[in-house]
Amino acid sequence: MKYTALQFVENGKKKNSYIGVFRYIKSSGVKSTKDGELYGFLEIDSDGEFPAERVAHMAWDGVVEGYMYSQTKSISESLKSGVQEFTRRLKDLMRNSKELEETGIDVSLVIISATKEGMYLASIGENEIYACKVLKIIDVVEILGSNNAQTAGFPVSQKDLVIISTNSLLTENIHTLVGKKSKEDVIKSLNLLGKTILPGQGILCIYPERVE
Repeated sequence: MKYTALQFVENGKKKNSYIGVFRYIKSSGVKSTKDGELYGFLEIDSDGEFPAERVAHMAWDGVVEGYMYSQTKSISESLKSGVQEFTRRLKDLMRNSKELEETGIDVSLVIISATKEGMYLASIGENEIYACKVLKIIDVVEILGSNNAQTAGFPVSQKDLVIISTNSLLTENIHTLVGKKSKEDVIKSLNLLGKTILPGQGILCIYPERVE
C-alpha cells in the first residue's frame, strides 16, 4: 500500500523554534526488517538560544536510527525505540549547553509508520491527532490518554486518513471536517484550512493512495 502526505507548515522568524515534517523510506542498502514509510511531525522550541531547525533534523535522524535498527519485530515497540533515541539525543544536547540545561527544550513529536497492514503511531507532547475512518472522526490523543499509552495501531482502508496538527489547531477547526461525504471532501477542507494557518502552526495529513 502506498501513501500520500499533505502538509501545511508556517514557521515564524524565531531561530529557537521550529515545526517540521519528515519522511523516511528505507533504501536498498539498509539492513533492517522494517518496511513501509516513516513520517514525523515535530515541534521544537526553547527560551534558550539554539538552532532549532538543525537540532530538529538531528533528532529526527535519531528517530530513524532507533526505529530501523530496533531488535524487536513489533512496530509499536520499534516506534518506542525511535522515541528513546530521539530523547537521548536531545538530552545529550542539553547536557552540553548550560543555557539549554536551565531553560529546557519543549518538544511535541508524532511518528507514524505507514505499512501495508495499516498505520502505527507514537506520540509525545501536545500535538493533536485525529483519525478519519470511514468518515468518522476519532480523537486518537484521547484514546491514548484513556489507555495510558504512547503508541497505537489500526488498519486503514482507501477511505481513511490520519491528521496531525500543532496544539489546538484541529480542535478549533474540527467543525470544518465533520459531516463530509468523502475523503476527498475532507482533503478539500484541509487545503482551505492550510491557507489560513499562522506562524507556529502546522498540519500533516497521511492517507492511502487510491487504487484505480
